[in-house]
Amino acid sequence: MNWFVIVALGLILALHGVIFWRLAVVPGWPKRVQIAIGVAIAVLAVLFVSAWRSLWAPLLSPDAARPLAWVGMTWLAFGLYLFLGLLVFWIASGVVALRGRERTPGPRRRLSRIGALTSLAVASAATTWGIIEARSPSVTTWTTASDELPQEFDGIRVALLSDLHTGAVLSDTFIADVVAQTNEQDPDIVVLAGDIGEGDPDRYGTQLAALADLEAPLGVYAVTGNHEFVSGEPAGWMDKWEEYGVTVLGNISQPIERDGASIQIAGVHDESGEAPYATDHDAALEATSPDDYILYVAHQPVQAEDVAGRGIDVQVSGHTHGGQFWPMQGLVLLAQPRLDGYGDVGDVPVLTSRGAGSWGPPVRVGAPPEIPILTLSRL
Repeated sequence: MNWFVIVALGLILALHGVIFWRLAVVPGWPKRVQIAIGVAIAVLAVLFVSAWRSLWAPLLSPDAARPLAWVGMTWLAFGLYLFLGLLVFWIASGVVALRGRERTPGPRRRLSRIGALTSLAVASAATTWGIIEARSPSVTTWTTASDELPQEFDGIRVALLSDLHTGAVLSDTFIADVVAQTNEQDPDIVVLAGDIGEGDPDRYGTQLAALADLEAPLGVYAVTGNHEFVSGEPAGWMDKWEEYGVTVLGNISQPIERDGASIQIAGVHDESGEAPYATDHDAALEATSPDDYILYVAHQPVQAEDVAGRGIDVQVSGHTHGGQFWPMQGLVLLAQPRLDGYGDVGDVPVLTSRGAGSWGPPVRVGAPPEIPILTLSRL
């Protein structure tokens, strides 16, 4: 067990302790209510840690473990909103005490009870909304224009799928629905911009079988994301993609031809990769020329900073999830130049997808999932 896991488990324990203290003890509920709350929090904490560390894998099949993983991961989002609500009322209670408006514990206890019940209600509403929002990615449309684009490719449609995160929580049914929704858009090219799988590819890889049904006359391409490396089995995931007809762009480029003209699609491994899968922009662009139209695929939008001045016409990325659920957007922007949408990173136009799936909690608040369709246009 590494230090990250030890520290994370310590923080998880501390946060659950704070939630129990502010939700059960401080409001002064009857003992039996406090015990019930404590047991519920303990069970949910165990379910979350079990899902996070894949502790069910040796015991249960993916389908049998999925409801437990779903509850455990959903608790992460619910617990966050519950903690934030309790924190607000904790501060309010402190302000009341400092202003000397209480001489007995009664008013403060009433405020704590109101805070506990209000926090539960708000957390329930936010999480329920987030669960509903996460279920159905919407199609968003974008256009990028360049005079480097051959006339024969004017109007080409690129479907950008990222951050599917199939695994313990999201199933093959979700992937099949995303594939069907993508095919309805009649894309010419489909790009999978990383974090396609989550966990052990031997356990979860078959959940991606629907990728074989993607319909794109000019090809389906993929790059790795950080979670392929977190799994410890990037090669296993890439083998699965290729098994389902996906071309892996592992620091390479490939020409796409149409009516005698061609463009280059190039892709790099995620920057979290290590040899032999470390990011290598030079290798990815080695076979391209300054006159080529280059569609660049990199999991993280920040990777565009490393190819400034290299003639990239447009980069497509994912990774950010748009923050996935409020208030995580601010944390994402500490590490990435863009949260979502289309815009320049340096001199590189970048389309950043919020992703079709979700990591951890199947919850999205303020960051709806999407399937971007990018139209390539000639100036």
